[in-house]
Amino acid sequence: MHHFHLGTEASKGGFVNRSDYLLFAIVAPKDVYFVDVRDHPPRGSVEWVSQELLRIVHSNWPRLLESHVLRGVDGDELADEELHALRHKNLNYALDIGGRAIAPVFGGLAADGSSVLCTLWARRLLSGLRHHEDALRNRMVRASVERDLRARGSDVGPDFEVELVFLEDLDPTPALQAALSTETCVSRHLCQMGLAVVERTTRLPLAIRDTSAA
Repeated sequence: MHHFHLGTEASKGGFVNRSDYLLFAIVAPKDVYFVDVRDHPPRGSVEWVSQELLRIVHSNWPRLLESHVLRGVDGDELADEELHALRHKNLNYALDIGGRAIAPVFGGLAADGSSVLCTLWARRLLSGLRHHEDALRNRMVRASVERDLRARGSDVGPDFEVELVFLEDLDPTPALQAALSTETCVSRHLCQMGLAVVERTTRLPLAIRDTSAA
């Protein structure tokens, strides 16, 4: 769940300045679920772990929590103060919400205090980049990419360089999106994360075929 400052003044970086009120919301790929508007809690206060916010979500959009339901176990009935103490110890918990055990949404915290979700996505990103590096070390693959780039109007040579960019910055066509996300494309996982590998000078995306998936 994200919180948004409800104000009219923004910083130079584009973020809205700290305000007295916050909008708590869940942001999905195509929808935003407005949960509640509340006073801005003090830094580190117990209000940041209010179970009531999760109960509002369960009451209005139970499907959002369905994938986090633990079957065959009982959830914990804890006070907000107890949840606050557990979070400070980097301990996860399964809450009893509506008689169901709800696991930490998006994985909760690792023992070192880091976000499990962020750690998983970071590892997925590194794995995708290593996959590209391995593919581009293959001379036949690199020659194939060079031919493809030349066919698309580029005059690159065999020593072309690549870089990682945000996919939305390329204003991708449906055809490009489909090519990058197909099962046989090395870039499919990066594409799912909103990223693409491009040739540095032309910013043409690389759609390398994964021959091991054939």
